[in-house]
Amino acid sequence: MVEKYKNREEYEEEVISRSKLPKGFKVGVVPLTFFPIEKKVDKALPMKLSLILLDNDSESFGSVFTKNSFPGHPVVHGKKMLDSETTRGVLINNKISNVRCSGGAESIDNILSSLSENLNIKGQKFFSSSTGIIGWKLPQEDIISSIPKLIESLNSNSIFPVAKGIMTTDNYPKVRSIEIQGGRITAVAKGAGMIEPNMATMLVFILTDIAVERKELRSILKRVVDKTFNRISIDSDQSTSDTAMIFSSNIIQGVKTSLFEDSLYSICLDLCQDVVRNGEGTAHVIQVTVKGVQCEDDALKIGKAIINAPLLKAAIYGNDPNLGRLLQAIGDVAGNENIPLDPECITLYMGDYIIYDNGAFTLNEELELKLNRYLKDRSFNETAIGFPEHRNNVEIVVDLQNGLESATVYGSDLSYEYVRENADYRS
Repeated sequence: MVEKYKNREEYEEEVISRSKLPKGFKVGVVPLTFFPIEKKVDKALPMKLSLILLDNDSESFGSVFTKNSFPGHPVVHGKKMLDSETTRGVLINNKISNVRCSGGAESIDNILSSLSENLNIKGQKFFSSSTGIIGWKLPQEDIISSIPKLIESLNSNSIFPVAKGIMTTDNYPKVRSIEIQGGRITAVAKGAGMIEPNMATMLVFILTDIAVERKELRSILKRVVDKTFNRISIDSDQSTSDTAMIFSSNIIQGVKTSLFEDSLYSICLDLCQDVVRNGEGTAHVIQVTVKGVQCEDDALKIGKAIINAPLLKAAIYGNDPNLGRLLQAIGDVAGNENIPLDPECITLYMGDYIIYDNGAFTLNEELELKLNRYLKDRSFNETAIGFPEHRNNVEIVVDLQNGLESATVYGSDLSYEYVRENADYRS
């Protein structure tokens, strides 16, 4: 059944129903304001500080990070934290990403030391995560002075405040969850632009009370991320801050790891599509399945080439079935990557319609009208209306009929609103 929403209130009511925290966690959010030292502003800028806190030390945690060669200070800190025996959670801020600015690492140490002191926790047991403008410094003193109120805001019921607190240019909060044999997995994500990961994506935080051994948990996270968040793209740009973290309170015993992994995959697949649907200026979600290839990597290369093709993305935004742009994208990557392809053998579909077969397009006036209607039916308002109207995707299938491997990727169209959003991002 396709999810459909009439307004923000209806959507948020559904998201709140998904937001129950697993056992052993508390979360809190506090707003603050600051004046950046890098730019003169007439009034203080808003920021939100979010805390995900485990009730007790946990050995079961993991994370995957961006492969960008300019990683943010939180990413560098996080990689070191992976060697820690235990953790108590993560402190997150929006508005500023703390990337390649002088004193960024020291700010993390000072802020997390203050957090630990206020919580009476000995040692450094917290991850740091930041999202927003690259190059600006964190307002360290403003953040530290907000920590007592952040702790006062802690609740053990709902992750919904964090889903809203980590947003930047996101249109709406994103939460997915599932219950398994008395246990629970709840996950939130943010990300609206600069999204094409190669290890993780945007910011993703996954909480569970299901006991999973540390090494196995990290292996599962990597496999699931590779099959979900690593198969989406908004604009082909990999951020300096991309992170996916998982924490377990290890309270619920006896759940098979295979069932846990399948359940985690299910909610992450939904969540990664939520991220694409909420991409900056997105009016269509494009779902591309490439099959009949000799290896999965070739399927991924073709799929990513399609969802990152600017001319095709722009055509889909305009509900224009300009399918030569699809063929061009496929042929370009196949030729340059030496992917075996016979133009006489491949079949292309848009929705249920065959658009290319037996070496030629099948287009005519009637099919052009049907495809135009198909695209219009899958469009939604790309401006910031605060909720997703539906979960219908533009489905494209590429069958090379030359093997048994396949892959599915997700992307967005290219709209006027995307350009406006990114032109005005710091204005």
